[in-house]
Amino acid sequence: GGRARLAAAADADLWPAVAAPLSQLRGALDGLAPTTAAASRAAGLAPAMLGADGPRTYLVLVQNTAEPRATGGIPGAVLLLGADDGAVRVLDQRAGGDLGNLDAPVLPLTDAERRLFGDDLGADLRDVTFTPHFPRAAELARAIWGQGVGGEVDGVLSVDPAALEPLLRATGPVELPPGPVADAEGGRLTAENAVRVLLSTVYLEVGDPAEQDAFFVETAGRVFAAVLEGMRDPRGLLAAAARDGSPGRVLLWSAHPEEQRLLSGTALAGEVRGASGGGADGTAATAGADAPGPVVGVYLNDGSRAKTGFYESLAVDVGPRTCRVDGTATVTVRATLASHVPAGAAGLPAYVVGDLLTPGHVRTNVLLYAPTGGRVEEVSVGAGVPGVLSATHEGLAVVARTVELAPGEAVTVEAELSFPAALAGPLVVASTPLAQPLALSGDLRGGC
Repeated sequence: GGRARLAAAADADLWPAVAAPLSQLRGALDGLAPTTAAASRAAGLAPAMLGADGPRTYLVLVQNTAEPRATGGIPGAVLLLGADDGAVRVLDQRAGGDLGNLDAPVLPLTDAERRLFGDDLGADLRDVTFTPHFPRAAELARAIWGQGVGGEVDGVLSVDPAALEPLLRATGPVELPPGPVADAEGGRLTAENAVRVLLSTVYLEVGDPAEQDAFFVETAGRVFAAVLEGMRDPRGLLAAAARDGSPGRVLLWSAHPEEQRLLSGTALAGEVRGASGGGADGTAATAGADAPGPVVGVYLNDGSRAKTGFYESLAVDVGPRTCRVDGTATVTVRATLASHVPAGAAGLPAYVVGDLLTPGHVRTNVLLYAPTGGRVEEVSVGAGVPGVLSATHEGLAVVARTVELAPGEAVTVEAELSFPAALAGPLVVASTPLAQPLALSGDLRGGC
């Protein structure tokens, strides 16, 4: 009995030391779950999606994070891929600007979509990614393509420059189109220089927007042609993308409902969601399963009409969770957006800084989504300037606030969020993938 008490006392003394690392490990594993699920499901879906049961066509949106959109960036280049019995080839390639400026949204928009994103969400292919809910962005892109070009497509794939890195590691360097960008970068696009070339060098070396568009389209076509040509087993493409792409860098939507149901809930789907793990419905965990955890969304939409996103960074800090007697929990989230544009925009071409604002200033619409069943209780911006736009989007409470930064400035949007205590698992932050990686800090552990 004495030994048992001593052992229990030792365990009690040891527990505080190991509790935090164990919780962090559990949070890391929970974060990997959507990615591993995506790879597994993509592998199962790949044969049909790559034409085993008949020809398929897919749009590829190459999101340019130099001009941030909620899901990543403006679709600067669009490719049409054809798949037939495992063989995939590039059928068409266009600049995103070739499919814009429609007279009206191609599909009806909800009131929340109009308030948060405006009519261009459904009237310009470059703006479909204003919504952080990728299935909706893909649906709109498909409809815009159908109206502007014609033909039905079976799905939409999205990648950004960072997502090209693992593809270029697999294929090796790809020859850049002849011209000043190729001259400045040694003639080749590599895993090491892809982000810099596509988000910075092209704007420093090419002043004509039409020539920039042509460069993006040609380069994207060359990369995908090299990937498809070099793949011994094209059916592994989706699984590889799901496994190697960091969250938000590779997204996939299928127009076939049965396939989309399998993609839903994985990292590939790019859905706005308010809960993860466990039952993931915001009410309770299933019997014997871990409790679901809250998901907080922090998304950015550029309002500068410029290409300064390469110089922006996002940091999110999460405060400790507080549990209330009424069955709710609260947490404080601080999202800090910083501009690293050189003072006075020195050395940056006019096209990069744009013509809407004072040169070097950055205007961004910050969207903050509460977890499932949650609310945004209080919001302050910077020194406490009041005023946000509130809405309910995809079933989640969201607030939006537009901020403007001068070169070198930073602003923090701080919010207190409340949500059901049943979301007791580790907290997850979903955010816009920028050129600079998200800096995440604070207390993500579960509780209640």
